[in-house]
Amino acid sequence: MATGDYGGQEVGPLKDVDKQMAQMCHMSALIGVVAVGTAMPLGPLLIWLTKRQQSQFVDFHGKEALNFQLTWWLPTLLSMLLGFIDGWFLLLPLLLVVFTGVMAVLAGFKAAEGQVYQYPATIRLVS
Repeated sequence: MATGDYGGQEVGPLKDVDKQMAQMCHMSALIGVVAVGTAMPLGPLLIWLTKRQQSQFVDFHGKEALNFQLTWWLPTLLSMLLGFIDGWFLLLPLLLVVFTGVMAVLAGFKAAEGQVYQYPATIRLVS
């Protein structure tokens, strides 16, 4: 079992269910990838809202996943709109969706190991 510093507070041993829910906060964004990037923040939002009271670890990872997906959601949608103007612009939303998907998987693996992970290039909208 892992312990750690989440939001300036020491947390005791983590339960496996806490690690699994934290992992799901990140991995649920992949469902949005199926919708071509248009629903990426929805999965992390739903899991975070329903499970944030479970533990500080789940709350931390839920906020982190939601902040990252919200940060990259708008550029993805805007670049999709540019794709309607010129087909070459469709490469950009594809790259953004792949980037956010890879980062979500990486963060999910860290959460499953009981580690804290902060995404790079993220605006902290939810605190």
